[in-house]
Amino acid sequence: MNAEEVWKSLVTESVVNPIELKTKRGINFKLMSNGEFYTLYKSKIEPSSKLKSPRPIYKDNLEKVFPYFERWMTGEKGISKSALKSFYTSFTHSR
Repeated sequence: MNAEEVWKSLVTESVVNPIELKTKRGINFKLMSNGEFYTLYKSKIEPSSKLKSPRPIYKDNLEKVFPYFERWMTGEKGISKSALKSFYTSFTHSR
């Protein structure tokens, strides 16, 4: 799947039902969509994220990080801290 396919799939699914996500470190989030963008929320499943307010994720955020996702999931070393900071920034700064 490419970023566009993942985006469409998650938007479609999360409009109907919120999606519970778990990070590699075991932290839970709830993902919902209004059909245009996603919003991350604290999960009711513990351990939950410590989000103080809902966090929007836009399509361009996903497109920036998607090429690195599979490498990150397999534990590939060598992704620089500056790149991670840049990716994190694209997710945490809403418009």
